[in-house]
Amino acid sequence: MKFSSCGVTTGTALVVLFGLLNPATAAIDDDARPLLDAAKRLWESSGVDNYEYTFEQECECLSDYERPVKVRVNPDGNKWGEFADVSEMSPAVLVPDDFEVFSIDDLFAKIETAINENYHALTVTYDAKYGYPTSLLIDEDETIRDEFSATASFLVIVDDTDNFGPDIEIKNAQIYLAKAMTLWESSGVVNYDFQYE
Repeated sequence: MKFSSCGVTTGTALVVLFGLLNPATAAIDDDARPLLDAAKRLWESSGVDNYEYTFEQECECLSDYERPVKVRVNPDGNKWGEFADVSEMSPAVLVPDDFEVFSIDDLFAKIETAINENYHALTVTYDAKYGYPTSLLIDEDETIRDEFSATASFLVIVDDTDNFGPDIEIKNAQIYLAKAMTLWESSGVVNYDFQYE
């Protein structure tokens, strides 16, 4: 049974399904390329090049790799990620070195590879306003567990470029200071002596 391709514009998403479930036909739907190209043109025309978004994937992997990650990309294409499921008052935690951090362009490239190399199946949802892929499922080979399933959400366009990068020491110091101030203020202590050297 083969998926037919369709493009449906809703309030927030352009939904595109294409792929195959029948290995005998061995071809991704012909609409896959034009729909990808249209989404890329929409993304490029938006002019967004300094942004952050939340990336989440499902995989046969260690649990850390399925945690939501806040990805930040600057106009030079530099990118980094930190786990998004920690409290704002907790120290920032960068993703491990072997965790692949994807820019929006990287996600487009994965879709393009799936089309060019005629993967087994591909399901993509594109954002109607900016064109970036908000969810994708890529299955290269039906005979092995190699599916790539991910979502991209909460896109935020960032205005400043001055302090780009994971300046974790400064961020952690600010977080610890805020925690200490909260603890001090909640203690109710008003009379005290201390010595500073």
